[in-house]
Amino acid sequence: MDIVSIIAGLGIGAIAGGLAAWSLINSKLRSKDVEIKEKDAEVRGKETEIRDLASGIASARTALKLKEEELEKMQEKLTLQFENLANRILEVNTQKFELKSQQSMQQLLKPLGEQILEFKKKVEDTHIEDTRQRSTLEERIRGLIEQTNVMSAQANNLAEALKGSPKTQGNWGEMILERILEQSGLERDTHYVMQESFRNEQGNILYPDVVIHLPGERVIVVDSKVSLVAYERYASGASAEE
Repeated sequence: MDIVSIIAGLGIGAIAGGLAAWSLINSKLRSKDVEIKEKDAEVRGKETEIRDLASGIASARTALKLKEEELEKMQEKLTLQFENLANRILEVNTQKFELKSQQSMQQLLKPLGEQILEFKKKVEDTHIEDTRQRSTLEERIRGLIEQTNVMSAQANNLAEALKGSPKTQGNWGEMILERILEQSGLERDTHYVMQESFRNEQGNILYPDVVIHLPGERVIVVDSKVSLVAYERYASGASAEE
């Protein structure tokens, strides 16, 4: 086989390999773009949930205020009843009061004492329940805020890493390419070599990202250049020219 045929075979193989690698890398980029959008949607969902919980807290506070007003009215009612009771006691005949003072006082004060105890218990129960509900809501909100911040940071870090310097994009492209080769069943240093150097016909030293060895001493040279910025512009283009 002459040198022209070998070079032609290498060129065709390199083009085919490059197209296949680019198709797989393009698929990975689309997957990452979907992942970023899902993260953004999840963050928006958490923000909505936080707003709902905040609304719940406002409703709980309104309900508590209504309960406090109700308890205040009950207290005023008890005060009025106590004043009426005192007036009734003063109206009792002095002689009858002295004879039956102890029994009469117990009978008169027992309903009032029961109402006072009921009022006290209702106040305590209301305070305990409000404290518990407020603590639970505040704890859930803190947890949601932390989750939202973490997911926002992860989404931003992922996007910035893929839009960073050419060196970062190149390293990421090499990692994706090697992962594709591994998933295809190829073994490093057996079926392919990373960063292998060789001289071309002009004597220049070349460092391709991957050299895939094929049967018959043929090879496919792959250079994993990738730019998420260019891909993003392509994906968001409004027309075929863009």
